[in-house]
Amino acid sequence: MIMLKKTCCYIFPFPAPSEDLSLKIQSQLSVLNNHYATNFVSKPTPATKSKLLLYFYNLIFVVKAILYATQSNIIYYRFHPNQTLLNISLIALSYIKIIYVEHFYSQIKHNPPPKLIRKLSLFLKLSNSTHITPTQQLKRLIQQYTSKTHKVQYTQNGFSYPKIKITNIDSATVAQLSHTLQKKSYKKIAVFSGNGDPWQPISEIIQYIEKEPNILVIVMGPYEPIKHPQFIFLGILNTETRLQIYKLADFGISIFKWNSSNFEEECPLKTREYLCMGLPILVNYFDSANDFIELSPSIFNIKTNNQALSDIINQKENKTQLQNIARKKLDWSELWKYSILKHSIH
Repeated sequence: MIMLKKTCCYIFPFPAPSEDLSLKIQSQLSVLNNHYATNFVSKPTPATKSKLLLYFYNLIFVVKAILYATQSNIIYYRFHPNQTLLNISLIALSYIKIIYVEHFYSQIKHNPPPKLIRKLSLFLKLSNSTHITPTQQLKRLIQQYTSKTHKVQYTQNGFSYPKIKITNIDSATVAQLSHTLQKKSYKKIAVFSGNGDPWQPISEIIQYIEKEPNILVIVMGPYEPIKHPQFIFLGILNTETRLQIYKLADFGISIFKWNSSNFEEECPLKTREYLCMGLPILVNYFDSANDFIELSPSIFNIKTNNQALSDIINQKENKTQLQNIARKKLDWSELWKYSILKHSIH
């Protein structure tokens, strides 16, 4: 007798995601597709400024999401406080369906408006869903808004190495960088890949790295090039090219101004990339990857260790070993093993 896969609906109620988030979603969908017959429903990004048309397109998305949700065994939803109709529908469905709701730190950092907190609180109180948070700190915060504290689970962000299209690699940039590095003499080469967000200030990274002149930093992202002997700016690169450049580095630099939020714990997607490419990471917050004792020695926190920069320079890291451990521990199949994947027939 052939066993049919259960069905799953992944609802993403936002416009087109960033490349990092898109990579995360693709990784999640790849794992879900191995266990369920999965449908992905995302909010369209129409090229119009008409409020009426935007409302219409959003309504179509919501109706489509509700229809797929009612026909699915499992629902995975990235929470959006302003999707009122969708949220009400999912609250009702949570009593007859298995629903996982992913929450993320940017919803409630930087002193969120009371209206947003009220919407989040109401959803948490009325819903029978299981709520997923990427850090323990966010888990504790979410639990404050619901009496069903056992329904709030901590699952940190993961990383699954994507399928690489060789033709997408900017071979000229990689080759030129490799040639440039051969002509330079530095003890360690670091990478910093960002999106230009306020909590990723290049100026502060330069100021900090200048303490150690034996480091060269490769910068990727929408940053204005600065002429500096310790920094090379490559601009915005696609995922395939970025992953190739990681192979030329010794460690990765993560978010550098996390004190701009009210969180001390974080779980950036970029540090998962670094670790899974065999790069130890320099951070200034508690990274959730520390919860894996095998990864903890490769995480250097400047907020708790004044010698973090010196330590990461002198660390003799086995990149292949770190890469293998990180890819196993941070794979979505492993992280979801006791949550959303436990409901599959496998």
